[in-house]
Amino acid sequence: MEVASVLVPSFEGLTQTEVRSMIYNHILRFALSIPPPEDECNIVVVVDATNNSISFLEGRAINVEPILEGKLPASIASIEAISMVKILGEGIGCSICLSNFEFGEEAKEMPCKHHFHDSICIDKWLGINGSCPICRYKMPVDEQCEKTDEDEIGDDGGSDM
Repeated sequence: MEVASVLVPSFEGLTQTEVRSMIYNHILRFALSIPPPEDECNIVVVVDATNNSISFLEGRAINVEPILEGKLPASIASIEAISMVKILGEGIGCSICLSNFEFGEEAKEMPCKHHFHDSICIDKWLGINGSCPICRYKMPVDEQCEKTDEDEIGDDGGSDM
């Protein structure tokens, strides 16, 4: 495999942000200069400036439409009805933000008995995806959302066109 040669400019007199931007630019140009493999693998370059990291991901693209199909938010009433409990054990954490609860801290306990922070974690999650992020327990959804989803399918089971 032939590797593209890239001239690296002088960094003298540049700020750290400018240097970082130039380096990222050269890395991306290099990644784009590599010919694609014959088996149609994709290479994705992820640049995270918050922790100064660059990741190269290789794999096949997947169609996420079937995964996301039918995902409706939980009803506001069902989110508000989730009970608050005090955490009385140690090592129990919120699977959304990944932080541990402090002893005696209040958390929302879903019907499936999984615990989460309230408005900053599980309320936001359920407002997008109406199921538990751990076990996929389905929360009730608004009837209006269900009706809208059914209307898009049409009476004959096909799409409205």
